[in-house]
Amino acid sequence: FGATPPPVAAVAPNPIPAPPALTPTAQATHAAAASAPAAAPAPAGEDGALLDAFLRGAGLGQLRIDRAEAAAQMEAIGRSYRLMVEGLVDVLRARSSLKGEFRMAQTMIRPVENNPLKFAPNVDEALLLLLRHGNAAFMPPDQAVGESFDDLKAHQLAVMAGVQAAIKHILKRFEPSVLEARLSKPSGLSALLPGSRQSQYWELFTDLYASISREAEDDFQDLFGREFSRAYEEHSARLRGH
Repeated sequence: FGATPPPVAAVAPNPIPAPPALTPTAQATHAAAASAPAAAPAPAGEDGALLDAFLRGAGLGQLRIDRAEAAAQMEAIGRSYRLMVEGLVDVLRARSSLKGEFRMAQTMIRPVENNPLKFAPNVDEALLLLLRHGNAAFMPPDQAVGESFDDLKAHQLAVMAGVQAAIKHILKRFEPSVLEARLSKPSGLSALLPGSRQSQYWELFTDLYASISREAEDDFQDLFGREFSRAYEEHSARLRGH
């Protein structure tokens, strides 16, 4: 009772070790890193080299352009390139849609050398496949663009041939000889009155016109599509043969 406990000795905190001293070489390196500026943009000369490469690829290697505006020019070229690729993809899709409408054979995907402009899901993917070529599944960009324009030129000519053939097919049904063959030999009143026979021809013509109009609404494929498709594919095959 009344005894006081002995005083507890204070525990000194562990001292924080001092950072290691820098050697002269390390000091110089540290100072250089601290004073080094941020990474500078690519020199203007590199933009000029890119523009020169583009001009050579475009067959304009002799053209002289202000190199001070090289970066702006390359950006404008990139925008134009995107617009052209986007337009080419859209037109190829329209061609594919027309062929599908008339139940014609479509371009099928293959294990190698597919055209990215035909099979890419959107313009961004088409651009990536053109710019990052090297995948054996897709053809090189210059081949893809050349093939696309060849296909579109052939498509235009084949459409013209198909329309002409389909119109001729329809007009044949209005030939006078066809109408005459559908009328029996003149007899009775029509034999005595030539005007009555002309009236019969007119009635037959109006009936035939009404029939063809109904076919155009009910079965366009039978009236127009089959002949169009036949002539289109025939003409396309001839162009591929050349």
